[in-house]
Amino acid sequence: MLNEAEGVTKQSLIYLARIGLGLLLLALAITTALSLPLVGEGGIRWLLVAGLLLAAAAVVPMVHHFYRRSDELQQRLHLQACGATLPLLFSLFAGIGVLQANQWLPSFNSLWAMLLVLAVWAVNLMLSDRRYRT
Repeated sequence: MLNEAEGVTKQSLIYLARIGLGLLLLALAITTALSLPLVGEGGIRWLLVAGLLLAAAAVVPMVHHFYRRSDELQQRLHLQACGATLPLLFSLFAGIGVLQANQWLPSFNSLWAMLLVLAVWAVNLMLSDRRYRT
């Protein structure tokens, strides 16, 4: 029984390390994107822009790859999280759009919207996972 508990702990640490690495890469990409106007005009700026665009384009195939490799329960949890996230984000962005159109809310960078999408999806994934925990 002790070996099984150690295996679960090891898997949890690996899972947390993967999440931490993903958050670190996301923070690095956002910091780079927000600091691009400070870089000035030159070759390095174009390389950074191209790198960020390639990284953004690689997200969809990467997520598809990891989704296909996950087990049935994980796939179900992600589908539940996505199903709950879509209508919530639709309502949220509709409200933000109305407030911005009436100049009650200032315009903001799309990177903040990306973070909002990620946060809402992560909370819904956590709530979906919570149903299966004892």
